[in-house]
Amino acid sequence: LVVEQLVNAPELVNEIFLTAGSKEFPFIVRSGFYFGFLFGLPTMLLWYFYQAWWILPLGGLLVGYATNWIAIKIIFEPKRPRKLGPITIQGMFLKRQKEVSEVYSNIIEEKLITPKNITHVILHGSGSAQLLELIELHVNDAIERYVAIAQPYFALGV
Repeated sequence: LVVEQLVNAPELVNEIFLTAGSKEFPFIVRSGFYFGFLFGLPTMLLWYFYQAWWILPLGGLLVGYATNWIAIKIIFEPKRPRKLGPITIQGMFLKRQKEVSEVYSNIIEEKLITPKNITHVILHGSGSAQLLELIELHVNDAIERYVAIAQPYFALGV
């Protein structure tokens, strides 16, 4: 149900991503600025002394890669909290796992697992034919049992 709905409504995937990661996005922007500046200085110095055409594109590639790599590492690692003296270190996103889980579950609850979607899956989903057969089997069995119980009373009335 959830996967099918997310495939059919990719804007919900974006909403989950943007809402759950809302506190990490400003860090990514700031880290790109600071790390990019810090790593860009050697590229600038190299360009100043050796002006080959490939220095700036290669420097930009390396600086961008290093900046993104460091930001991702800070956001997602270490996975488990580590104590370094009085300081506990854990990935930014993982430290907020409970909060992120609440955001995710609220969006799933409010927008995906609705009565309309559940009814649609029951009536038109991949297992709907088998479910309807099962319901029909149990309903017919119940009718036969009640008719068998009531049959003697019908004979008295006739």
